[in-house]
Amino acid sequence: MDLYYSSIVELLVKNIGIKPMELYKISGIESKRNFITEINHLIANHRIIKKDNYQFIRVRYSPKVLYLLEYVKDNERPTKIHEINFLPTSELERLFEYVNNGTEPEDCLEFELQITRYQIKGKYQSYFENHTGIMLDFEKNRYYLWAKFLDPFPD
Repeated sequence: MDLYYSSIVELLVKNIGIKPMELYKISGIESKRNFITEINHLIANHRIIKKDNYQFIRVRYSPKVLYLLEYVKDNERPTKIHEINFLPTSELERLFEYVNNGTEPEDCLEFELQITRYQIKGKYQSYFENHTGIMLDFEKNRYYLWAKFLDPFPD
């Protein structure tokens, strides 16, 4: 169940750092106009970002992926990291009934997802089990959501 599936994002995840023209060629989209429209839609919805490496005058797209981190209670390191089906931040805000704490950029769910991680509560267990197919055990473990843009320019 991935209502937010995108073949372009899937290609970017599998081919991190692919050149935009190569992405267009393997995307299966016949019209450059339709390809650019789809890329712009993904950027507008924060599903991918455009990354520039000015040193080498290169442009690449970076896909956003979502992870479910599993920690044994009282342990500081995750015991399992699951890449899960993508959910837009706006959908997660509705699910969690999330209210921004203020007006600063770090007062939003997107910041928590990318920087501090967002802890999943037991009341969302069935939703996440249905969405991911992963059985969650809140008696033994803590769970966090983490969003990450994959780096198309690794060192």
